[in-house]
Amino acid sequence: MTGSLKYNETGDELTTTGRMKTTPCISKSASGRQPGSVKRALPVPADKISKRRRPFEGAAAEKPKGNKGASASAGSSKPKPGLAQSQVEKAVLALCTHLSRGFSGGVKQDMLLGEVSQIFIVLNTKQMPKEASGAKSMKPVRLDLPHAWRSLVETEVSLIVKAPQSAVKDRLAAQGASGVKVIGIDKLKKKYVPFEAKNKLRAANDLMLADDRVLPQLPPLLGSGFFKSNKLPLPIDVRKSDLAGEIERCVGAAILRPGRGTCCSLVVASSTQPQREIVANIISATEQVVQRLKGRWGNVQGVHLRVANGVSLPLYTTC
Repeated sequence: MTGSLKYNETGDELTTTGRMKTTPCISKSASGRQPGSVKRALPVPADKISKRRRPFEGAAAEKPKGNKGASASAGSSKPKPGLAQSQVEKAVLALCTHLSRGFSGGVKQDMLLGEVSQIFIVLNTKQMPKEASGAKSMKPVRLDLPHAWRSLVETEVSLIVKAPQSAVKDRLAAQGASGVKVIGIDKLKKKYVPFEAKNKLRAANDLMLADDRVLPQLPPLLGSGFFKSNKLPLPIDVRKSDLAGEIERCVGAAILRPGRGTCCSLVVASSTQPQREIVANIISATEQVVQRLKGRWGNVQGVHLRVANGVSLPLYTTC
């Protein structure tokens, strides 16, 4: 069919009869897109990408920073394990007050009678110490204190030596320590063989010292009495020039005896000392003992302060 196309005033194509030409209706979705079509996002300029930030992103980024700072401050404020000086001072004050008033229950009143009470620290560990063998398992250890808790003048001391005892006696006499009893290893083997002689030697001395070169020979010579009473001799180097001064330092020091359990006890002060000296000795001795433990303060269950036949005051405890 031939003919020219006609259009109305709006530009719509008309049929030959004059009616507007219609086209098939294509359905659209609610969003205005045709079914099956893919929505393409418009490109965003590069200069505007950094400026488009949601509000919650900044808050989320700052939140971990704030928690990190809080955790760091909390970690820095964690108390360091060890004895608190204020707690030690309170315990020493309470103990000295208790001694000055005398023991309750009819027990002797040391301070009123003018007698001296030895002050102990008792340290308990969480783990058993490693089993040791040989001379090291029985060797006492000297712990030097800031303030000597006893003097050589008021202490009965015996020194077992390897060298001829006369030479050592002359050295001590020249240095003003003639009160120290010197025993040669040969004399010990001959004179102190009976059980009664060994017990008499142990009871007559407040402190036993021995030349470190003869220390491994002493356990069988001294007998079981020294083991049971924990009075094995403390090793000393007699070759030092100031032998009297070395003995004086041994007398005033704390002595850590070997043990096989989770508890160790040692004398660190006396009731005649000022309270500030007692506090300093307690802190120093405790720190030296802890440094010799496996695990250091992590292995310490508790530290207590006590006197013989008296009360026990806590200085440090853990859960």
